Amino acid sequence: MKIQSIGPKIYTNGIDPLADVFICYDIMPNVDFSSEMSLDRSRLEYFGKNTIIEMFSTQGLNYKDYFFVFDTYLNLEGFDQNSFFYPACLLTTAQYYLSYAPDHVIDFANKKNSVNCPMHKHRSQRILASGWFANNPIDGLLYTQFWSKDDHDMIMHLDELLQLGGLIDWTHSYGPASKLLEQHTIGTPTYLTNSNDPNKSYWRPKNFFRDLSNMFYSTVFSTVLEPVFWEHGSGLTEKYVNAIYGGTIPVVNGYRVYDSLGQLGFDTFSDIIDTSSQYELDPVLRIWNMLEKNKNIFSHWEEIISDAQVQKRIVSNLDLMRSPEKIFKNSLASTNKLSLQRATSIKDSLKTLKFPYADLINVSD
Repeated sequence: MKIQSIGPKIYTNGIDPLADVFICYDIMPNVDFSSEMSLDRSRLEYFGKNTIIEMFSTQGLNYKDYFFVFDTYLNLEGFDQNSFFYPACLLTTAQYYLSYAPDHVIDFANKKNSVNCPMHKHRSQRILASGWFANNPIDGLLYTQFWSKDDHDMIMHLDELLQLGGLIDWTHSYGPASKLLEQHTIGTPTYLTNSNDPNKSYWRPKNFFRDLSNMFYSTVFSTVLEPVFWEHGSGLTEKYVNAIYGGTIPVVNGYRVYDSLGQLGFDTFSDIIDTSSQYELDPVLRIWNMLEKNKNIFSHWEEIISDAQVQKRIVSNLDLMRSPEKIFKNSLASTNKLSLQRATSIKDSLKTLKFPYADLINVSD
């Protein structure tokens, strides 16, 4: 059996049509949106865009003839029957956080603000979130934003996205203003990465506990802006882990993300927050409504966090995050039998590639 690894930095190298299995690391490359097309054509081109399918199509191949293992995606439209969604990115990150802070506890007495929203890289979902918060001032918002509110390119991109989602038109005769939050940074000047941290395993928890943790510790809700946007899929990275270690209720972007979180065993707090935006096919409205439909909840943070049962549920999510093996067992339990059979057949290869807990992969009778 031939296995090929693909990922954002090597998608352009093409694929081997003789491979049987493709290990897909990370998520799709960031898609450069072009506003030169009409709005209707842009929606057809970008909504649900899947560069993995496009890569196979370019070489005259049908992606459905191959088997895929995803290490970050929890779901991805079109791959339900020929893929194994292995939450390896989440599991490995959870291991690192547990090792870095084995005695971590949540102090609910520190909760003095409503919601946090960390925004680092210039991505469409973060520009939209900045635009939403700029149009809807929230008392007790704590955030980071690495670009200026006057950045012309960012404002133009926001304007294009708002038009694409039908929230405004080119005349600006209705809808929100194309404006951004003020630039705001915290912590140390140098953001750690896996290339400049001597201990590559710990750069993510170091960034959290060194620079970001107080923003999470003092808020009730976290705006979790994962790097998925155009595609109809969802994935989890350290951004979700930060929300759990921060003792918050995560408001997460991604198509069907809350369904996938529930399969992993996490409490999605769907009785408190509105999670319906997860089914929105329009990526602009998915982000906008994720915040818009929870606007009133953000103002009731004191009442919500004072509930002992809510605190208990937040702690339960932390307990689960500190038990990555249990997360993986929950994931296996929700995997269809055919995908599990294919994954079992390449278990030794997954172990060689250091996928966590690969020994647990097995087909039950």
